[in-house]
Amino acid sequence: RFSHFVKKALAYWYSFLIADAIKKIRSKQKIETLGKLYKNTYLTKTVPSDLEHDQFEEWVSILVDMSDREMDILVRLHDKEKAAAPNFQSRYTTTDSFWESFVSETCNRYGILEEEFYTVLNRLLRTGFYRNDFKEAGALDRLNPMGYTTLYFEKFLEKIVQG
Repeated sequence: RFSHFVKKALAYWYSFLIADAIKKIRSKQKIETLGKLYKNTYLTKTVPSDLEHDQFEEWVSILVDMSDREMDILVRLHDKEKAAAPNFQSRYTTTDSFWESFVSETCNRYGILEEEFYTVLNRLLRTGFYRNDFKEAGALDRLNPMGYTTLYFEKFLEKIVQG
């Protein structure tokens, strides 16, 4: 019973965390994402676990720090990965099959140079949503590093779309 009270108190605390985050971001898309994240974590029939509380807090912090462009790039990369999944050989080979077109499309979409694109990707490393540490043959031979979205990002997306 006490545990249930503590978890309810934490839910209220996190609603204040959301309010503070909304003041900082001012982006309609990110505010909607925060709302979905809160709803699917705290306004469900089950009481969130300690891990879910931690993930919620981490994801709010990441969302506040990320730009809409960074989130869009991650979602587009994730979509490319899912589209290439039926032909999966290895993570490196599969990513290599679409990487150049992904870079080109993204640079054109945002009117940026490839060098700027890789700077954005390097910034995304801090989120835990993106990695570029392929350990397979040929990965180190590339002039520009390619990367992939992580399981952590997959869990984040699932939490947003559930319910």
